[in-house]
Amino acid sequence: MTTSGTVASVTGTTFTVSGSSGGGSSFTQSFTVTRDTTVVAAGAGTASARSGGMAFIAAVGVGDQVTVSYRKTGDALHAESVRVTAKKK
Repeated sequence: MTTSGTVASVTGTTFTVSGSSGGGSSFTQSFTVTRDTTVVAAGAGTASARSGGMAFIAAVGVGDQVTVSYRKTGDALHAESVRVTAKKK
């Protein structure tokens, strides 16, 4: 599954994305980040904790626009990849 929105909060292991889904309705989704999560961001290339890449919070910040590919595992949403489409100005 895929979603896009604005990062509302971020830690080293979780982040929250908010946005609108047409028709005036809004959404908030919380994702877990693991060593398998891939991050693509300007200046960061592609990084993951597995390859010893940069910390998640160094590449993704509050206010950034992101597209997240994720899977549902039980009640949790696991971020498989996070692409920063625009950094907060």
